[in-house]
Amino acid sequence: MKTISILAGALLAGIAIHATSAEQLSDFAYRSAIETDGKASWYQVDLPVSVRWNAKHADLRDLRVFNAAGEPLPFALTTSSAQVVRDQREASGRIFPLYATSVESEPDMTLGGGLRVRKDARGNVEIEVSPDTLVVRKENKVLRGWLIDASAADFALERLQLDLAPSEQEGFFRFYIEASDDLEHWNTWREGQLVRLNFDGQSILQREINLPGRKARYLRLIWHDALAAPVVSGARLSGDVIRTGELPLAWSPAVAGEPVPGEELEYIWNLPFSLSPVRVRIVMEEDNVLAPVVVLGRNFSPASAASGEKASKTGYADRQDGRRIRDVIRGGRRTHRNPAETEPSWQMLASGVFYRLPANETMENELALSAIPVNQLRLRIDPRGSGLGRSAPRIELALQNEKLTFLARGQAPYWLALGKADAQAANLPLTTLIPGGIAQAQQSSQLGRARILETGFPNPEPALLLSSGSEDRAQPRESRKIVLWAILIAGVLLLGIMTLSLSRSMKKEREASDPKGQ
Repeated sequence: MKTISILAGALLAGIAIHATSAEQLSDFAYRSAIETDGKASWYQVDLPVSVRWNAKHADLRDLRVFNAAGEPLPFALTTSSAQVVRDQREASGRIFPLYATSVESEPDMTLGGGLRVRKDARGNVEIEVSPDTLVVRKENKVLRGWLIDASAADFALERLQLDLAPSEQEGFFRFYIEASDDLEHWNTWREGQLVRLNFDGQSILQREINLPGRKARYLRLIWHDALAAPVVSGARLSGDVIRTGELPLAWSPAVAGEPVPGEELEYIWNLPFSLSPVRVRIVMEEDNVLAPVVVLGRNFSPASAASGEKASKTGYADRQDGRRIRDVIRGGRRTHRNPAETEPSWQMLASGVFYRLPANETMENELALSAIPVNQLRLRIDPRGSGLGRSAPRIELALQNEKLTFLARGQAPYWLALGKADAQAANLPLTTLIPGGIAQAQQSSQLGRARILETGFPNPEPALLLSSGSEDRAQPRESRKIVLWAILIAGVLLLGIMTLSLSRSMKKEREASDPKGQ
């Protein structure tokens, strides 16, 4: 019985060890070291496109991170989005005094009130002070408030700062602000107060007013107590302009295309899997280039991959079947073709002109693409231009940047692994990986930066041009499955033996305790 228990314990330990080592660094076809900066709880690194191309799946479900002991580490994958940039703008506002006949009356903006308002043929408004009534205004009028010309501000008004003329007036000066675009129709924006206090060498001055964040050409500030109000000497308007920054992109290495058989000035690129490129860049090495182009894309179906197994690894070098291959590239239909093998048509992703003119020192070699999933790209060059050179052009693709964040558990060096065809997604949400949030981790210096050493891959140059008959380089290890099944079967047999042995022992004990029952 003791021997059976020992064997059972050893079997269970073997099962546990096998389960914990279900995925190892050696299971992945591609791997690279990750360099980290400083000491932190988490590290974040941008994934180069050349690294992502070594994956077996576009969603990077086969990506893993290991420590020096070969233990898998928790990680998260996030796609970088365009950052929102907030720019602060300022503008000076011209000020004009608003007088009225009494404290209770509405402010007057006619000639008698001291303001002259004129509109030209285009509808532009001009405001000026009438100097010939200046003395009359001061003697017979009450300063009710101020008109602020905000037409110089091309942004939403969020703050108004007033400059107050030197005076011994102190206290709380209440007001209300109205807005207008034509000096005829006014909308009340808000009420508030200015503060100016002095005592024992100390002073309090509150002269900034918050505005609702809307656009207006004119503002009107009216005092509640005009007789006690201070004199305004200037006004400044400010607001925030929110704009979307550029989308963070990751560029691929330059890769040469393959000529399309039977077509002049047309080239094709096969991607390792379906991607959504955002931009394309042509590598220009010659001067005086002017080439109108059209960029096409599509998702190449498995049916054509099966029909192209006889093609060479460079893609389309088999001239004996040139007509059939050319039809596949064009997306056309062959005679007597199986309807199930109908290829998707090419979609135009962009059109434009590539040029390099050294006389003017100008060059345009990028185009924005429709970010739709494609695994084939095709470039069609207008023959009326100069072309892009004698050899097949090379392109660089821009994808949305992917960030890898992982928990630094165990000892360095840390390893990035890719290239396991049957792997399942193992990434966590970023909020789960960093419970306190990434902002808190950054503030507490617990989120460090890292770098991926691309040269650590067995094949540092990504195989972008994949033939349709290429073999899978990371097949699942059948031997591991066989060992696991053998352990499970042995476990079942051992448990059966233990059950039979225990049953016999219990029967002997009953017979020994009750001899009369024999």
